[in-house]
Amino acid sequence: MKGKSRAASFYTNMAILSTVLVSESLSATLMMPFVGLFVAHLEDIPPSEAGYVSGLLISIYQLGQMLTGKLWGTASDRVGRKPMIQMGLLANAVVSIFFGLSPNLKFCIITRFIQGCANGNVLVAKTVIADITDKDTEGIGFAAISIFWGVGSVVGPALGGYLYNPSHHPVLGPRLFTGGMEDNDNIFVLHPALLPCVVISTFSAITLLVISHVLPETSRHPVGPFMSLFMSARHRERRMSDFAKQRGMAAASRSNDAEQIAVIEDEDDDENDVAEDAWQNVAAADNFSGHPSSALLRPPLSKKTFPCTNAPSAPEILNQAAALTSRAKDFVSQSPGAGRGGSTGRYGLSERLTSRAASYSSSVGLLQSARCGESDAPGQQRHLGEDVASPPLHRLETQFKEKICSDMPLLCQSREGASDSGFTTRASEPKAFGYREALALPTSRNVMIIYMCIASTESALLEVIPLWAIAEREKGGLGFSSSDIGALLCISSIVYVAVSLAFSRILKCLGGATRPLWDFSVLLWCTTSILTPCCAYLTDKSTIFYAAAVATSTREIGLSWCYSIMFMYVVRSAPDECAGSINGIAQSIASFSRMLTMSVIPPIFAWSLNGVTHPFPFNYHFVFWITCVPLLLSFVLSSILPVRVSG
Repeated sequence: MKGKSRAASFYTNMAILSTVLVSESLSATLMMPFVGLFVAHLEDIPPSEAGYVSGLLISIYQLGQMLTGKLWGTASDRVGRKPMIQMGLLANAVVSIFFGLSPNLKFCIITRFIQGCANGNVLVAKTVIADITDKDTEGIGFAAISIFWGVGSVVGPALGGYLYNPSHHPVLGPRLFTGGMEDNDNIFVLHPALLPCVVISTFSAITLLVISHVLPETSRHPVGPFMSLFMSARHRERRMSDFAKQRGMAAASRSNDAEQIAVIEDEDDDENDVAEDAWQNVAAADNFSGHPSSALLRPPLSKKTFPCTNAPSAPEILNQAAALTSRAKDFVSQSPGAGRGGSTGRYGLSERLTSRAASYSSSVGLLQSARCGESDAPGQQRHLGEDVASPPLHRLETQFKEKICSDMPLLCQSREGASDSGFTTRASEPKAFGYREALALPTSRNVMIIYMCIASTESALLEVIPLWAIAEREKGGLGFSSSDIGALLCISSIVYVAVSLAFSRILKCLGGATRPLWDFSVLLWCTTSILTPCCAYLTDKSTIFYAAAVATSTREIGLSWCYSIMFMYVVRSAPDECAGSINGIAQSIASFSRMLTMSVIPPIFAWSLNGVTHPFPFNYHFVFWITCVPLLLSFVLSSILPVRVSG
């Protein structure tokens, strides 16, 4: 029943996140069918020359993402996932309206830059998916990113191409312009891109309401957004540590008047686990050496309560601690790894940790004895003996708590592999994870470079194909209208969604091996990109459309699987507590790559179209060949990645 409930919760959260991914996909792809026509309208230039300027309009969006991607990722780790998603949706709903009302290209560029800065929902949604997935569901989870992004890619281009410039639309025109299509005072005539932007803004607002009421917070250490603005990371970690200490001390003081006391409370599970691990090491040593003495040496740490009258005396506690340390040292010296320069025992507990476990046992025993002594009646014999001075209780508590807190990092290091044995480790505080840390790790560094390569190729083709489709046939284009481009992108996006749905099943058929699927996807993507411009050699318009649809749809197969695999590599290349940060770094680096690509490729493509004497391959084929260079580089670099993605 618990497994079914957990599975239901997973799919519910994925359904909620789907609205976020679809909203962001709509915002990103809506203007692709009409970006060239919109720039031509604002600048009053021919559509074939729009490539010189449209690249700036797209790249400025990526510049905003690059500058704020790391900030969004870090904020999602620090403040929480849900507040950041809400902030992004609200900003997208507002800025989309201003983009549709842009009176000139400069205002359009400014609003597009702000929209890029505020568009961090995709990386935060990826982080939420990383939070709620495990080894059984990560294939479905990361494929869902491509699936729902593809759903938005299906609706976005079709909606943008259909709703752009409604005054010239055969269906919407007569309904929106009852006074005649020549009414220049109509807002949709002055701003032909307003109607699709209003639709996007409405969908973002609806998504914001759904997220606010349904999506749970998945961050391990959320902090109030306004409080977080005035707290440094170091101050926050110190505050959380002090708060944990205060909770432990308050719980210890509340048990002072009870007849039975709990030696270790729920907040102090890790200290107890140290002594338990040490005792298990000693027990294992007994089995190994044949000396059954560990039963008498079990430390007094226990989650069970016991009466003060049965508490062990100070000599007994010290004898147990000394015997425990001695037995652990003997076992470490007899273990197979002891003579090879390592001080780690057979079961992963170091000699230093075992001695500290014994120290914890004695400290807890002294603390308990002091408590019992305080609760005794005047004149009653204390457990520490008449000749032993008993320190005050609060001093023992303070020393014990400080000792536990100072040794906590050692505890965490010694129990890294305890999850396989059924132990759980308390979640640590979020660590600082920036560009330096990401580039210092070999795996994450290679993943970032590969991510930049595929982002460059994907963004170049996303910009070039609409420009190539609207160009005149005499210059090597296809002569499509905005509605034709929307239908072309819609068909390819449907294929994108279909193959994304099959990703998890295909990955299971391959036994979880991601590298073979990656190699196939990259080669398929590269081949179809080179063959796509050959559609211009055809003469019949319907044949050209079907050929272009087949080429772009086949390309989407490789693109979908490449991104699904790369999402898995990115989120698993950093510690779990830094999932938001690594996603933010990845998006910033990918946005930087997209910005450079979209600043350079559209002008080169416009140059190749307007040149009369450019021979093959320096004509309209040239850009399609160039875009394959980073893709082939990613294919070479992927040889150093592991065959399987490990969580």
